[in-house]
Amino acid sequence: SSPRAPRFRAMSTLLDAVDAIVRARSTCDASTSRLLARDLAVVALGARTSFMNDYAPRVTPALLATLSSECARTLAVDARELRAMTMHGTTFVVNVRVLAREASNWRGIFVDLSGHAPEPAAGTAAADAWECVQAALLEALRAREGVIDISDIVDAQSDAIGPPTVSGVLLDFPCVYAFPTECMSSAAAMLSSCSLSVHSIECRRRDGVDNESELAYGWSIPSSLIMDDDARVKFEAAVATWRDVVADCLRSLGFRASHQVAYTAPGSNRIAF
Repeated sequence: SSPRAPRFRAMSTLLDAVDAIVRARSTCDASTSRLLARDLAVVALGARTSFMNDYAPRVTPALLATLSSECARTLAVDARELRAMTMHGTTFVVNVRVLAREASNWRGIFVDLSGHAPEPAAGTAAADAWECVQAALLEALRAREGVIDISDIVDAQSDAIGPPTVSGVLLDFPCVYAFPTECMSSAAAMLSSCSLSVHSIECRRRDGVDNESELAYGWSIPSSLIMDDDARVKFEAAVATWRDVVADCLRSLGFRASHQVAYTAPGSNRIAF
């Protein structure tokens, strides 16, 4: 057998242990429990800055905080680094150590949706606003215990960016849509009318527990977006880093993982922020 096989089995066993914690603590069905266990493990191990719980409504922020602490201990990670937080009713689990490291060295591109067509963001308004959010967020996470609400922190930068932009950076998307909060409806309408290149990572367990491939993570970029050579190089490097870091972590946890790119026709997407 492969010399890496014992490590795959060991990490897969740890993932099963996290899954057992989620099942014991929550009322999630088996499928949702596996998704939560996967996402908790990937963030705890530092392959993602955070994940957004938009698929397990019965798991409250307080319960997610408890699950995060127990998951961290199971994976031999400092439980203080894995925190639950909310933003306008949506719950995230964030790896504070990765946030501190990656937020100041974010590799992706901002795409402005506040004009007549998507275009690379000009100037530094979005990046400056994100830096303010990041600094205040880290300060709050380090100063307060329990679940924190970051809505006020995000709203303080609403003239430049809104919750979708903050979510995109927290989720490590190589392409993040940037626009003021008041432009959310028009930005969604613009994006809905565009042809999109949709990048995703699909995975399934090596041990055959989950025979069907599932969408692990994904993001989009307007197919018609024009970038100069420097921006294109930066973007392609960001995509490669996102793909490799996440896929390698999933494989270490016993998943088969692959990067897929799909293309959607103009008007076929219904985007809502």
